[in-house]
Amino acid sequence: MKKTIISILLLACLALGLCSCAGGEKMKNGIKEFGDGAKDALDDVFTAEAPLEVTLCAAAATVVETEEGSVLSQTVTGAVSGTDAAVLLDWTVTWGVNPYGEEVPVTDYVTVVPESDGALVADIICHQAIDRTATAIVTATVRGKDKSASCTVRYNGIPSDIVFTDEDGTALENGLTLALGDSIALNVTLDNLFHDVGADYSDFEIETEISGTVTGEASNNGASTVSTGTIAPAAIVDQGGRYQIAELFSYNGGSVTLEDGVLSIKLPFGGKYFTSPDGTRYTIVNFSKLASMKIYVKELQSGLTEMFTIIFDATNVTLSDTTVTF
Repeated sequence: MKKTIISILLLACLALGLCSCAGGEKMKNGIKEFGDGAKDALDDVFTAEAPLEVTLCAAAATVVETEEGSVLSQTVTGAVSGTDAAVLLDWTVTWGVNPYGEEVPVTDYVTVVPESDGALVADIICHQAIDRTATAIVTATVRGKDKSASCTVRYNGIPSDIVFTDEDGTALENGLTLALGDSIALNVTLDNLFHDVGADYSDFEIETEISGTVTGEASNNGASTVSTGTIAPAAIVDQGGRYQIAELFSYNGGSVTLEDGVLSIKLPFGGKYFTSPDGTRYTIVNFSKLASMKIYVKELQSGLTEMFTIIFDATNVTLSDTTVTF
């Protein structure tokens, strides 16, 4: 999750959608951001003729624990230009668009709390998910002057968590062990503090990072004829028959896909053998310990990324005799 210098995105763009603020706006990935004009320092030198202006600049949001429970808090800083005198700001919040009716106050959903009376810094608090059509207007006004800046707060339901669950809906901890050749399907869902994620956040991409090596030995029933002729088992042993698992993953039946919210994982080497890129078939004789695959799932609209790890279990059991006769 990324911090931006003005977007009222709650919890890394979390839940309180975005905040479009007066003063030097620009667009980035569909989200309004402050331009350079929003970053004027209070101690800048201005001419006497410069007009008095107020701009707001928001930092990244955080989760705050209060007596009423968890809320989202976004710190907003006001900057006043056109004067070098000390000024005080008065902060207010009102409905912009109220879909709930006049009897529902905006403070049920959004409040603004200055650090102190007249402070240039205030926290905008989101208490619960807000109807997508609703807007709240936070305004900072110079005390005794008819100069102000405002910020429009919307709830977009931006996700803060990617959750992996099994077919029963049980959340899975990162780090799942699978035997070679096994398959599993994980449900991938998005969540945030208010358990209300917007429908726009549903576009995913995945990347894999596979570590570990596997060593094989060609046997009489495992050797293949390739363009250079039949490779003798002794030659394979001399060469080591060692490969990076990543090089063999897809070639030997491994796959990772994410479609319609289901992450499907299939590990290769189900028959305790593998085929090298030159077509030679090997019996697995050594599998590096803690060989694993990291799967990075990214929701593109929010930029939210979560990693899930699969541990390769190459445990194999053999007996000294396959038949016993009395």
